[in-house]
Amino acid sequence: MRKQNIFFAIVLVIIVFSFPTFASDDHLFYEPLDVEDLQVIVNTDPSLVLYLNKHIAYLDNEVVYIDSSNSNITPLLIEDVTFVPIRFISESLGGKINWFGDISTAVLEKNGKVISIPVNEMHIIIDGEKVELEMASLMIEGRLYVPLDVISDAFDMNVFSYNDLIVITKENSAMVLPRDLDIVEQRFDSYLLKDVKIPILMYHHFDEVVSRYLRSTTVTPDLFEEHLISLKAHGYNSITFMDLYDFIHNDKKLPDNPFILTIDDGYLSNYIYAYPLLEKYETKATIFVVTSSRGQTPGIFPHFTWEQAKEMEDSGWIEIHNHGLHHNHHTQMSDEDLIESILLSTADIEKHLGERALKVFAYPEGNHNKGTIDILLDLGYDVQLTRGNELTDKGSDLFDLARFNITYTMSGEMLIDMIEGMK
Repeated sequence: MRKQNIFFAIVLVIIVFSFPTFASDDHLFYEPLDVEDLQVIVNTDPSLVLYLNKHIAYLDNEVVYIDSSNSNITPLLIEDVTFVPIRFISESLGGKINWFGDISTAVLEKNGKVISIPVNEMHIIIDGEKVELEMASLMIEGRLYVPLDVISDAFDMNVFSYNDLIVITKENSAMVLPRDLDIVEQRFDSYLLKDVKIPILMYHHFDEVVSRYLRSTTVTPDLFEEHLISLKAHGYNSITFMDLYDFIHNDKKLPDNPFILTIDDGYLSNYIYAYPLLEKYETKATIFVVTSSRGQTPGIFPHFTWEQAKEMEDSGWIEIHNHGLHHNHHTQMSDEDLIESILLSTADIEKHLGERALKVFAYPEGNHNKGTIDILLDLGYDVQLTRGNELTDKGSDLFDLARFNITYTMSGEMLIDMIEGMK
């Protein structure tokens, strides 16, 4: 296997670290930074910058996904050898690739070269000449991976790899390497965190028969199950408010396509219908309860008891949080009444279910103002849910989170379309 391209890149690195080098912001592979914050700069197209275990890359200074359908497709380190997904590399750098399943071989064409890459073989064939590999190509999650040094031969490209960073440019192109490569990983991670969009879904009541007057707050168990199935089928993963809190404050990595499922008020139907389905489909949820209504029927529908609330929490799939002492319009309460109501409802939850590691409050009907937010903040609440139809992201205000109200008229596909349409 030829090594001159990789060697050339290493020579460049020695030069860069020996003599400070600067370049214009036009060549940064991400958004412009101050000169002292320079990372990797390339002065030619095409250029491709990747990072081990990250599912994004920078192609000609633009962010792209390596595989939009599977975030597990990333550069990998296997037995101290860096492997990359060849289809993404080929298509990014202007090559054509075809897969021949009957012989388990990919055939790549670029700049007049024809390269055959058989799976699980210790060689590739370039224009009819066999070239030995240090490790065989592999199929991983339906994608063909090759050792990184295949790229220099297959594409006549300049390939640089240091720690977890991978830079691919034209031969004989100059590049400026960073003084601190850890910042490169932080930049990748920062983009990935910034790119996460989280829908918070809001349900209320569940019933076999839904009158037309209750369709904005009631869904059938069958429809709820359809929603859960659709979310699973499209790769959505439920998270908790603690996950969200740690994501925003501590850069916690979330699963792909995270969402939060919430249910308001605490109707008995939550226990009878929603709880078994949440367990069945292994979906986490938060129920916001009106604490004075436990085991009561304050209106048309009965509410579940504290004993049933504890059973649901003990399952590990459901958390119980505060929706108020009564289902009041909290902005119309005096400060003294609001404080007393929050203290009493908080005490109710802690008495029956234990102290909350994270205190979360959902305003009835979303009614809030700056005064209510400040009071709950003073009373130790970490998260407040208000109103609006917006996705939550890294920059969202935890004291003013919006939710999507889910109604009787929304099918599973419509739910997915709504979420995807907001991203």
